[in-house]
Amino acid sequence: MNYSTLSKGELRGRLDDNPPDTPDWKHAFAELQVRAVITQTSVSICLAVFSGVVALVAILQISGPRSTRSERTGVRVVEATQVVLRDENGQQQVQLSATKNGPRLEFSMPSGKVRAALELTPSLGSFVFYDTQGEELADLSVGSLDGTAHTSTLELFDGNRKTSARLDVNQFGPQLKLSDSAGYAATVGHTVLEGRSGETHDTSAASVLLSDKAGNVIWRAP
Repeated sequence: MNYSTLSKGELRGRLDDNPPDTPDWKHAFAELQVRAVITQTSVSICLAVFSGVVALVAILQISGPRSTRSERTGVRVVEATQVVLRDENGQQQVQLSATKNGPRLEFSMPSGKVRAALELTPSLGSFVFYDTQGEELADLSVGSLDGTAHTSTLELFDGNRKTSARLDVNQFGPQLKLSDSAGYAATVGHTVLEGRSGETHDTSAASVLLSDKAGNVIWRAP
């Protein structure tokens, strides 16, 4: 059965109707967990976009290098390729740039290090958080690399700049992958498995797969 096609009410009904730890109960529980992660990611995307829009509106209300007012509407238009906001000590905190690839909004600390950046290109939008050394901590990307296949990715990094958690949502289905520093990993949701004879098949959103540091599958369900 493809549990990804069931409604949330139907999935909860299977939890109520089946004893815990039965296959049907496990599959329904795993599907609900995946949907909860996807919902949280969608909220994060909306908050990131909303924050960027609010910052852009605030910046554009400040007079810039070139400011004109429309006689017909009375609306002031600010034109610039770059706008910088500084604190009372002259330290840069916000920078909005218009590049040939698209707009970029950066938030910096007094040290000068960029701690967060919102960037838009014709095919991709990303919101990245950095640590005090300028290394990526989290990367949220939404877009379409080939113009047709839309994908959303949330990637979290550990202190060694290695991916600890990654959530992908695309036309094939959702996938959540957790990895540790030793290389062991757990994958929940859609993945592509290769059989001993070389054939491949896709798993559903209710699948769970554990692998060792060499990438070999050590346990899976179903």
